[in-house]
Amino acid sequence: RTTRRAARERNGERQQGPVERHRQKGATADHRIWLENADDAHKSVRTFAVVVDKQALDGDPVEYAFEEVCNRFNLFLSRLWRDGDQQRGLVVMDESRYEQALQSLAQQFREGGTRWGTLRNMAEVPLFADSAASRLIQIADLLAWAVWRRYEHADTRYFDLTVRRFDREGGVLHGLVHRKDPRDDCHCPGCISRALRSESGPRTAGQASATMSRVEPTQRLSQVPRRGWPDR
Repeated sequence: RTTRRAARERNGERQQGPVERHRQKGATADHRIWLENADDAHKSVRTFAVVVDKQALDGDPVEYAFEEVCNRFNLFLSRLWRDGDQQRGLVVMDESRYEQALQSLAQQFREGGTRWGTLRNMAEVPLFADSAASRLIQIADLLAWAVWRRYEHADTRYFDLTVRRFDREGGVLHGLVHRKDPRDDCHCPGCISRALRSESGPRTAGQASATMSRVEPTQRLSQVPRRGWPDR
């Protein structure tokens, strides 16, 4: 891995993230097929994504997103543990220029916790691998690109293929986080699910399921209360 990275640096190639890679390639039929395959995966598969409006955040958006993903994954594992499935989680990430910083950050999370508590369900600090060697990382790349398309260009064609896979409980999409200015209106599934919870209070599982079936994958703006919604 180190050799490949050094060769890229000698050739003046900058390591690209998933959005840059797929933005350069453009959408293809293969993108849709891969996302549909991810959506057809085993029912236990859950996805997590964090969207950050940079103007709404004072700190580093990459570090914030990484902390949120770790926290959401940890909460998911905590629910499994509560139900008797005592597994620990492992985070595998694509190689990037953030590798060293994120490894240090993850170690801090394990030892001192995040702003929302201690990560008790992680087995190890994140592992980094070349996406060319891992189909799972390639699918994660595509998911990140689909989420970017939805929030940056209001293009829901690819996002809608996998929206039901985001981790959820009680009608709230815990696996989809949108960090924005609380004064801004947003009608994405993640914000809608939190708005409905905030306005209606606790729901039964049946009520929550019925409500979410009406708002996914997209929602007419006229059907949604127009006000700022909480980030969490």
